Amino acid sequence: KCSGLSDTFFITFYSENNMSNINIGNKTEKNTVSIFRSHNYWVYNTPHKTNGQPVDIICVRGCPDMVWLLDAKHLDSSSASFPFSRIEPNQETTLLYASEFAKLSKERLGFAIEWDRTKEVYFLSYRQYEEEKRNAKNSVKIEELPTLEERIRNETKNNNIK
Repeated sequence: KCSGLSDTFFITFYSENNMSNINIGNKTEKNTVSIFRSHNYWVYNTPHKTNGQPVDIICVRGCPDMVWLLDAKHLDSSSASFPFSRIEPNQETTLLYASEFAKLSKERLGFAIEWDRTKEVYFLSYRQYEEEKRNAKNSVKIEELPTLEERIRNETKNNNIK
């Protein structure tokens, strides 16, 4: 604590910044949900819990093979890379279990990342995340990722979903 600053300042500062982060996260989730709904997916935005939840968004369309599990992330316009330090251990474990035990496609597990600079939502698949980590990378350039719209269209086309 800095001398000369009151406890009220710290409580107010924390509350305003925390609320701001919550609002930004909610907006990112809402935008991600809208993208999937526009492609006729059933979408469930999981309730927020104090200790977190395994994923933010679950999407299903047409058949059991078209399941997406996503965590929504926000990237501010001053950043051009998404740091892997933003991925929480419980999120990584959930994606590992979903791919290994539930046999869900690593191409549809991952992170929807809304970037302020372009107002687009990008997609980092769990497969790409694992590959980048194996190559000792600790971030990915956002412009190297496909948009979520592109990934959904490709997955729908590749799986002959009408």
